[in-house]
Amino acid sequence: MEEEQSHPLHNTDKELIDSMIIKENPSDNDYINLARLINRYNNFPGESQLKNDLIKILNFWKISNEELFS
Repeated sequence: MEEEQSHPLHNTDKELIDSMIIKENPSDNDYINLARLINRYNNFPGESQLKNDLIKILNFWKISNEELFS
C-alpha cells in the first residue's frame, strides 16, 4: 500500500485547523480560511486526516460545503 502524500504546508495548516475545530463562534476570517483549506486539499492525493478534520469543522459549525462557498 502506498503512503499518503504530505502537503508542504501541512504543519501550518494543521495548527490553523486545530484552532478552528474548537471555535463555537467562527469569524468571517475563519470561514475564509476554511474555504481556502478545503480548496487546497480537495484534489490533493493524501492528507486524509486533515480532510477529515475539515469535514468535522463544517459539521461542528453546522454549515454545508455549499453554504460555505455561497
